[in-house]
Amino acid sequence: MIFQYHCKREENDNLDLNQNGCTICSEGFKKETKGICPFVQCPKSMLNGPCSDMLNGKCRIGGYQNECIWVQIYYRFAEQNRKKDFSSYCPPLDWRHIYPRGAE
Repeated sequence: MIFQYHCKREENDNLDLNQNGCTICSEGFKKETKGICPFVQCPKSMLNGPCSDMLNGKCRIGGYQNECIWVQIYYRFAEQNRKKDFSSYCPPLDWRHIYPRGAE
């Protein structure tokens, strides 16, 4: 990775932000996506659900061998009985606030 980012977090949010490679931009997606960071784990960094390259829950990148990260996020919402929250929209990133590691 070229850049190192940091997620916003609230006290006692119980998320391990380093689990699964949290390298984002202080936007805090992992809390909204139940601990899974789509920016890092999706090969296309899709922030609002799966792209059209998903087939039967598998990602085209890698030859349909890996489960789409958005399928994993959906199952996480379903496990917590919160499917209605799955449809919330994530606004585009404000790239002005994202900076390379060490450039603070």
